Amino acid sequence: MRKLDQYDRSILRHLQRDGRMSIVDLAERVGLSKTPTQRRVKMLEDDGLIEHYAAVLDPASLGLNFCVWVMIRLGKHRRETVDEFLAAVAKNDAITECCLVTGGADYMLRVHARDIKDYRDFMMADLVNLPGVTEVTTHVVLDEPKTRSSLPLPTD
Repeated sequence: MRKLDQYDRSILRHLQRDGRMSIVDLAERVGLSKTPTQRRVKMLEDDGLIEHYAAVLDPASLGLNFCVWVMIRLGKHRRETVDEFLAAVAKNDAITECCLVTGGADYMLRVHARDIKDYRDFMMADLVNLPGVTEVTTHVVLDEPKTRSSLPLPTD
């Protein structure tokens, strides 16, 4: 990882909050002129620090009022089983996050649904039929006092 200076960190901080910010506005906020700001953004993109730009949608506005974290245990941990499981997860739009974890489960999935019935139907039709799955444990999200799409930036 390349060392980030104060301008790089400032650019990243501003773009995490508003990825549609114009280069002119970004340059003004960062304290550089347009050309060096543009050059730095391009470098941050080329270096992979900025993976992509996306709109953050409000699940409730889309009628997705039910969110769960699902703990998944696989029966076998052979490469082909894991690859099949991950390929199936990648194709399923209801699963918005997938993490390999330690502890009592192998994977943790975040799922959004309209309501508990919608989730139950999804669980019975999709989750329990994912390749290699032997156990599904659901944790219902009651409230989300802090959700962020931005990451903490290194200070030095």
